This record gives sequence, C-alpha cells and structure tokens, in this order.
Amino acid sequence: MQNFIISLIASLLAAIIVLLIERMRLPNLVIIDDNKANTTPTYGQEYGENRGKWKFIRVSVLNKQMPFFLKWLTRQTAENCRAMISFFNDAGEAIFTMKGRWADTPELAFLPPNEGIIKILYPEPVSISVGDRQVLDVVAMKEGEREAFGWNNEAYFNHWKTQKYRLSKGEYNVKIDISTQNGISFTKTVKLEIGEDISSSFFRQS
Repeated sequence: MQNFIISLIASLLAAIIVLLIERMRLPNLVIIDDNKANTTPTYGQEYGENRGKWKFIRVSVLNKQMPFFLKWLTRQTAENCRAMISFFNDAGEAIFTMKGRWADTPELAFLPPNEGIIKILYPEPVSISVGDRQVLDVVAMKEGEREAFGWNNEAYFNHWKTQKYRLSKGEYNVKIDISTQNGISFTKTVKLEIGEDISSSFFRQS
C-alpha cells in the first residue's frame, strides 16, 4: 500500500511538472507603447488628397524569450495573432472598438477590391516567433490637422479617415486585446494624447 501511495504521489508530481513546463512554453507577448514604432512618412502628389506628411501612432508586440536559466525550454510561436482596439475618453466612457491592422500585412490599396473587402471583415493575422516583434497600427493623423483617426483596414476605403473612428484633441485610454491561436490572450491599456498637431500626438507614458 505504501509503495502504491508513493508511486501515485510521484505520478502526480510528474504530471504537475509537465503541465507547468507546457504552461511556461506558451507565448508571452508584451505590448510596447514607447512610441519607437511610430512613423511619419510624407506622401507625394500621386496620393491626391492624402498627400503630405502623416503620423502613424503604433505599438510593437514582442514575444519574449525565456529567462536565461530556462533557455533549454523552447517557447512557442504566437500563432495567428489578431487584435481588437478599444478607445475610451478620460471619463472611462467607451467611444469605439475596431479590428486591428498589423503594419506588415498587405495594404488594401494594392489588392483587388473584392479581396480588400474580405480583409476589412477578417484582417490578416500574424505569427510572432520567439524574440521577434510585430507592429500594430493604432492611429493616423495628418500634419496641419487637429483630428486623428483610428487606423485599420477600413481606412483604405474611407480616404484614410474613417469618420466613425474620429478622435478630437484630448486624452484617451486605448485598450489593446491580442488573441492567439495558442488559446491565450494578452491585454494592455495605454494612454494616448491627441494634441494640436502630429508633433504633440503620442502615447503618454504612465
């Protein structure tokens, strides 16, 4: 009987250790809002009404490596990551929620129209391997204007300014939710400042 109990305890401990190891191997995504992912390209005459300088405010999403003492474990790639982005005013009231667009996925302007519509409904996901990162678009603002707009695939069908995603000057809380095919999700709320112009519009560090 005693040997049976010892064997049972050993089996349980082994099962717990296996479960813990598998848990540790799951992706560990970190949403980084340090403004380093922001970009300010200038577009020429061929862009028509959209010509000029724009600021794209973005976050980067990193799949963290294992700690040094656990390097022998292999962390999983974060498979098929999708994002939902929700905006709230400084009183905590919800303004809108939109499907996120990963910056390195194909631009809808270069896709056939029917395929672009599908990408609005089902934005292309990305997979993030260990130690790598992907950039997620959040907001776009044109130089000389006082309004910003949530930026995702819908923007390509709305002259880059989707009116239902309009943001006037002020402070906002932006909740970023990322789901993965691995069955886990990650959330972070960041503070966004929309100022008088692109130079005063950025993520405000808490």
